[in-house]
Amino acid sequence: MKQYSFLKESKETFSLDKFKSFTNIHDRIKYCNQTLEILGYGVGKRVYKLDDKRVLKVAYNKGGYGQNECEAKISKYKFPFLCYTYEYDDKKYTWLISELCYITTGNVRLFDSKTVAYKNSIIRVTGYPPETIWFLGFTCVVGGIDLYKKIRNDLMKVCKKIIEIRKTPKYLSKKNLDVAMEACKLTDIPEASKKIIRDRFYGTIYNISKQAQKDDPVNLEKLFGLIDNGTYKKIYFINEMVKIKNLNSVLFLDDCFNYSNTGIVNRNGKDYLVILDYGWSREMDKNWRKKK
Repeated sequence: MKQYSFLKESKETFSLDKFKSFTNIHDRIKYCNQTLEILGYGVGKRVYKLDDKRVLKVAYNKGGYGQNECEAKISKYKFPFLCYTYEYDDKKYTWLISELCYITTGNVRLFDSKTVAYKNSIIRVTGYPPETIWFLGFTCVVGGIDLYKKIRNDLMKVCKKIIEIRKTPKYLSKKNLDVAMEACKLTDIPEASKKIIRDRFYGTIYNISKQAQKDDPVNLEKLFGLIDNGTYKKIYFINEMVKIKNLNSVLFLDDCFNYSNTGIVNRNGKDYLVILDYGWSREMDKNWRKKK
């Protein structure tokens, strides 16, 4: 979702009852543009700031309706690592009210997610830089702790190969996932391990490939050590997801561990890192791929 901040077009006060009274989606969007601040928009919905605690997500096509429906249904699980959903249109899912996320506790909103302030806020809340949190998310949650233990040494070999070939001229301009998959092919590990890594840990090797592009060396022993010694359990955002079995079947986690889909919320005076946009399920992804 593109993230912007636009001032409202008039000084009229927003009324949720009046908003609900509109039957035409274009009238609703026009009314929101006139009375609320736009925070961002994507291919299926717009996000408006209601107040310092809530946002209004207004869908304007079938894709947006589907995303709102997905968020509404998943919100019923009340996972603490998701931004809360408070109210929604339970007939057509044309709108949804959810928790407002910030990059810091204060006036600065999440919707400038590439800033240094946002990266620092993740370190402040979790104790680790974003890239480390994404690595743990892809490895511990998407891949799974049990599978990790099974192919841990083989995964380490692939990651080392990624770092090695990323530095060669042949691969400098290659896409991260291409480099990651090539490293998997070139590594001398059993085919069974390669299949598990490709199927479940592609996010991990993509993350390492991305980190390997930077000037700072990647400390694989330190990253893997956070899992081996159980340190990941002390990171609330990661541990709460690890504790839930078969979370992959509920949430489409592949696209959750990045800057644009995470934010920070303040609950009872304490800050938490959460997934802010989860309007995409495993079932929706399968249906979307069938249509392509």
